Amino acid sequence: MHENNGLTGKTINVKHKHGHTDAYPWNGIAVPVLITEEHTNFYVGTVLPHHAPGGFGISQPYNVTLDKHDLKVGNLIIVGGK
Repeated sequence: MHENNGLTGKTINVKHKHGHTDAYPWNGIAVPVLITEEHTNFYVGTVLPHHAPGGFGISQPYNVTLDKHDLKVGNLIIVGGK
């Protein structure tokens, strides 16, 4: 069954519990993600400009896929939104 959480069109702040990973290279900081699509097992979104880790200034927007399993088990944490 398709579980819809109603996040499409919303901006959420997401961080990875374990810091830097190959899938989500955010070094443990929360990044703003505009959710553009919701599917059964994942979200598709755009990471919006934010202060990049390591003092590299403002990041450029880029696409990302968020695995719902990572959210369910707590590896990815939604820490607020707009």
